[in-house]
Amino acid sequence: MDGDPVVYQLIYTSIATPALDDFALREIAQSSSYNNQLLGLTGLLLFDSRSILQVIEGDEMSVYSLYGKVKRDKRHTHCQILNAGMGQNREFLDTFMGYKNVTGHPDADALFNLNQNNFRKVLPFSPPHELEGLTPSYQKAG
Repeated sequence: MDGDPVVYQLIYTSIATPALDDFALREIAQSSSYNNQLLGLTGLLLFDSRSILQVIEGDEMSVYSLYGKVKRDKRHTHCQILNAGMGQNREFLDTFMGYKNVTGHPDADALFNLNQNNFRKVLPFSPPHELEGLTPSYQKAG
């Protein structure tokens, strides 16, 4: 994966049902990490109260295949793709599915109030760069 010249990245938000809490999301991230490694996918899952924001990176077909499964999961609703497209590099190198509960973090409000209309205004440069500010434990080395 280190040598991927380009990578497809999808960022979406959704709303967790009461059954999808921090504990359940940690379990999902743990099992997803193993599955994503087999599929060559990397990414990050953030949780803020009932809001979810996830970044999925890899080849386009694998990314959309995973997103299709995620979207059908009844433990969350209102899935909305914020941004999808090709990038030059993986932003979450060797993080097959990082997870962080950012409830109460001062920068979480800006991220979880994103929508397709304000995405580029709120995150004008590289969205993952802003995500790394929330999740220093998942920053790339270097």
